Amino acid sequence: MRTGRHCPRCGDDMVQGLTEGTFTGWRNDGLSGMTRTVKFMCTGCGYIEERAVNSKYLRRTR
Repeated sequence: MRTGRHCPRCGDDMVQGLTEGTFTGWRNDGLSGMTRTVKFMCTGCGYIEERAVNSKYLRRTR
């Protein structure tokens, strides 16, 4: 599925992957959380990037 995104390396079109992943992380200031991620791949050079669906979904733990 074409996304309208362009590759930062070669400028060709990016396509979105069909599966979603998860990212769980903690920061030094006590914020932690989990968010869904999606992957995009360049149709020209094969560059892959993974992006958070909602990067602001964090909570304070301390």
